[in-house]
Amino acid sequence: MAKYTYKMRPAYGGGNMLIEFDIYPDMDKFMEDLAVLLGGNGFSLGEVNDVWMNDEVWVELKSPQGSVMLTKDIWDMVFIMTINDQTPEVILAINDILEASNQFESTPYDIEEYL
Repeated sequence: MAKYTYKMRPAYGGGNMLIEFDIYPDMDKFMEDLAVLLGGNGFSLGEVNDVWMNDEVWVELKSPQGSVMLTKDIWDMVFIMTINDQTPEVILAINDILEASNQFESTPYDIEEYL
């Protein structure tokens, strides 16, 4: 059974797809496991920004297909999304990596929630 669950879903308003992770008691371990998995599949860290006005940290994840943004807020909500609505294929590639992993499992969602 997978340790972590996530949804690949539309952004609010029916825009581009993003990946939303569930919240876990040990978010540091979750973030480490995610970093190891993505790092082992060609992703590297780019710019890291502490966005104090939103109480978030934004981490650029770079890959040969392009870059995406990982965000984590003070409530431990974690998302991976495109930067300026570019490189949607990277979201699909990350979903493929997560699906191939025995640590992550995709969960269903109601599309009506996001339209």
